[in-house]
Amino acid sequence: MAGLREMAPEGVTAWAERITALPVDRRAALERALSVELPRYVPVRPFPKQMAALLLVDCLEVLYGGAARGAKTWWLLMEALRYADRRGYGALLLRNTMTDLEQEPDGLVPLSKTWLEDTDAAWHPGKGGGGYWRFPAGATLSFGYLKDADDHRRYKGVAWQMIGIDQAEEIRSAQYLYMFSRLTRPAGSDLPLRFRATANPGGRAHDFLVERFDLLAQGPDPRTGRAFMPARLEDNPGVDQAAYERSLAELPEVEYAQLRHGDWGVTVAGAMFKVQHLAAAMDWPREARLVRAWDLAATEAVPGTDPDYTVGVLLARRGEEEWVVDVMRDRVAPDGVDRMMAAAALGDGQNVPIVVEQEGRSAGRREVAAIRRALRGHRVYGVPPVGTKPERAALAAKWVNTGRVYLLPGAWVPEFVSELRSFPQRSGHDDQVDAFALAHNWLDGRGQGLAVGGQIAAGRIPEEQSMG
Repeated sequence: MAGLREMAPEGVTAWAERITALPVDRRAALERALSVELPRYVPVRPFPKQMAALLLVDCLEVLYGGAARGAKTWWLLMEALRYADRRGYGALLLRNTMTDLEQEPDGLVPLSKTWLEDTDAAWHPGKGGGGYWRFPAGATLSFGYLKDADDHRRYKGVAWQMIGIDQAEEIRSAQYLYMFSRLTRPAGSDLPLRFRATANPGGRAHDFLVERFDLLAQGPDPRTGRAFMPARLEDNPGVDQAAYERSLAELPEVEYAQLRHGDWGVTVAGAMFKVQHLAAAMDWPREARLVRAWDLAATEAVPGTDPDYTVGVLLARRGEEEWVVDVMRDRVAPDGVDRMMAAAALGDGQNVPIVVEQEGRSAGRREVAAIRRALRGHRVYGVPPVGTKPERAALAAKWVNTGRVYLLPGAWVPEFVSELRSFPQRSGHDDQVDAFALAHNWLDGRGQGLAVGGQIAAGRIPEEQSMG
């Protein structure tokens, strides 16, 4: 290990590049001298970049990836199987959903079956999908997912020596950090503790990963316990690179830069919200006007599904500035939505008006009337959506982009910022954007004597619902 560090003193990235650039005979000699001993359960030979990352065994946390088709999933499975022949060893591999885990042919579960079905490892399927492998020495390799906000709770009380997250850009940052609490070993054990992740640029955890691994500088020192190993298409000789290059060339410019070159600094071209102009604030002025705006859904999340969220944004405005005070966000059944709204109304107080996006005609009016009855004593307003989502979000985006919107501290902030950044180009949820835009437009219209924003909803709200 020391000799390899001396060979590339400028850091782990140059180290891997030097390995890749060596002549075949010298590279083979180096790999023999510094080879990672992998058990027979790994039937493939690591590529040079994978080998370089495997050699970071003393690093607690390693992020591997960047570009698409960099052989990230194979590397992660190698890491998980590394000590499968040791008694007491346990590894857990996670993805965003069970569907992702089991996707053919590149998902972690089918890949593990390709590698292990003809060995003495025994597969134990799970009741709801997934499962785990048990090895003759007593080691285990389990599979799980972190799709919903509380999915990390299913792993409480269990410990592993290696935890890996595939496509970590899809995972909530709070859940990513929580999984470190499941990483431990018995007293006297010499099994190394390892947290491993793969990722591409983009996704809900993009900012979190950029900051955590200093990805724009790509300069973390593995001696700090955290390292980033970039992997690109050229690092995977098992792929027809020319053919895949032609496929990637069809992508828009930003997605091409992210997936072809692993560019963590590029932003979505034409993104509506320039989130770099958002500012942090510890408090909001008490003389400000307030509104709690809701974008409603009524579907609980079950494994393998991805329903919309119910979101309530509490927004304050004074003059030409706004403060996002609080965001409530969950996927619950109708009775859960009622409890969310009641809790928010109780906390906000009767002086804070409540605005609800009113879908449909008579059905929407009945829903708003039911909410008004349930929240008796509070002012509840239904606002029919008019125009496309980007059109409704345009005024709020203008305020964000000119540095007039502040965020108060809260666990909701990373998800809120991530959703604003991705709107409307990337696939995914936009419920927080809808609720934020609704709150902004309502305050904007209220300042003109209307119940909702500008001309959008003028004349659309029954007279008894207007604040005059």
